[in-house]
Amino acid sequence: MPASGVSLVNASITEAGTIIITMSNEKSYTFNSDLCCWMMVHEKDNILQSCSDHQTSIPAQGAVQVHGPLASLQGKPSKFAASRVFQLSQQIQKSSTLSHLECQLNSALVLKSSKEYKFWLLTYVRYMVQEGAESRLREVCDEMLGPLYKDDANTSKWQSQILGYNKRKLLEEMMPIIGTNLKLQRLYSEYRDQLEMIKK
Repeated sequence: MPASGVSLVNASITEAGTIIITMSNEKSYTFNSDLCCWMMVHEKDNILQSCSDHQTSIPAQGAVQVHGPLASLQGKPSKFAASRVFQLSQQIQKSSTLSHLECQLNSALVLKSSKEYKFWLLTYVRYMVQEGAESRLREVCDEMLGPLYKDDANTSKWQSQILGYNKRKLLEEMMPIIGTNLKLQRLYSEYRDQLEMIKK
């Protein structure tokens, strides 16, 4: 939580019933009931957001981001943020973008903002496909696919739904994106076949 000397500026409740507080240091928090702690969901001029180059992974029809509590907190990127991208090495920019997209996903999840979660999930997938980040992409695919057999030891731990979305349906939406990178054809075929196996 904020350090001493910082005061509360605003408090609100989202449509999903999530509490958001904004402090005088321009940081916003929400309470994560799973971890029993306050989690920061926005910070003005956040360094990761400033260095992120995820805009190339947003399709033309998605240029105007979905509206939700996270978008309301963050607003439009500053000119300062946009200029930072051109001053970074390719590797630092890639790492910053991946970290930023993961933060966006986690923030949308804890804010229980389903539309924003899906928007950032597909943006994250597009960026990983674009950059050929196969290991991270595989982790996401594994989580969305879940156990293949009912007697799998992980079946009881895996949740098939996330914020009202069926994870396997989300994976199906991810497949055409993954298929656009020829270097990921083996991964694409692997998860396509497993999805088809589950349907039988």
